[in-house]
Amino acid sequence: MRRSNFFIKLLSIALFLVLVCYIGYTVYDGYTNEFRTSAVFEVTIEDTMPVSGFVARDEYVISGNGGNTAVLIREGEKVSNGQSVAANYSDSEHLLIRDEISSLEARKLRIEQLQDGSALSSAENSVLQLRYAVSCGDIVSADDIISELEAVLFEKYDGMTREELSEELTAIESEIASLTAQLNSGASYIYASAGGTFSHVTDGYESISSADMTNLSVAKYNELFGGGAQDVSDAVGKVITGLSWQYAVLVDESAAEKIKAGETYDILFEDISSEPISMTAETVSYSDNGKRAVVFSTNKHLQEVAGVRELEGTIIFDSYDALRVSKSAVHTDSDGVTYVYILRILQARRIDVTIISEHEDYYLIEKDGSIPANAEIIVKAKDLYDGKVVQ
Repeated sequence: MRRSNFFIKLLSIALFLVLVCYIGYTVYDGYTNEFRTSAVFEVTIEDTMPVSGFVARDEYVISGNGGNTAVLIREGEKVSNGQSVAANYSDSEHLLIRDEISSLEARKLRIEQLQDGSALSSAENSVLQLRYAVSCGDIVSADDIISELEAVLFEKYDGMTREELSEELTAIESEIASLTAQLNSGASYIYASAGGTFSHVTDGYESISSADMTNLSVAKYNELFGGGAQDVSDAVGKVITGLSWQYAVLVDESAAEKIKAGETYDILFEDISSEPISMTAETVSYSDNGKRAVVFSTNKHLQEVAGVRELEGTIIFDSYDALRVSKSAVHTDSDGVTYVYILRILQARRIDVTIISEHEDYYLIEKDGSIPANAEIIVKAKDLYDGKVVQ
């Protein structure tokens, strides 16, 4: 019995020592064979060039006669040849009459919208129009839009019957007709000499046209945009007659080698759009003191640049997606093939990759679909091979 107890104790001690050794080895191996993974980061790589230049378009200035002048057209509104765009009044009282007519027209519009149920939609549109008018500095249009909003938001017509609304509408129309007759008796009108899009914003460079952009040289660029602006202090606005606009820039001779006349490029103008605008490079000039003049054109977003002259942009030559991985995760075999290991169902799986560029502590590799989204890249492990169970 004693002999049996001795062997049992000896076996227990041996098992205990084996367990202690195993735990010790596991702890040691954990310290010496650290296993780490890292998420894959997707990045967008862009080949870009920042530029700064001037906008040119076909347009002409509409001059007023000073004094009591009121603009009759809103920012961005289409006008036809011979249409009245502004009025000169004989005295300031006529300006007050015009303001009263604008208020009555807003009330009239409110009643008409209540009759057809479009009041809420009109209010939403007015808010958007007001935002655009303020961003363009168009105070005239902003005042008119505010009057409409006040009519929509504060006039108490909602409780009236259809008959009462019709009576009110008739009374307002009669008052508008009477005031209009008074207004016309002391007014002389200013007319558009050609059709186009109206803008209140003038800067004295309206004489620069699309024709001036043809074969634009560096010297001509400096002459057109480097000189003083014309006096437009008496202007009431301008009419843009062209359907396209040009963007002229000066770029370094070496950078201009990337731009080819006739080709289309995406240019991002953050001041007017959150998306790049596709523009065609019309001309690229000869070099002059290390610079070249480049003219781009497009028929898109004309209204957004109606009041803009100087504009900064970014030419996007190329854009592609890539994956960013730590240098310690990238391996090379004896054949020179680069690869990484990803963690897939507790196993290390080899994925061959193509390096695009090398950086201080990471590589950019091609995104070809071989590495799944949200994959874990094995950054550190001991004795890795394809299919090894690592967790």
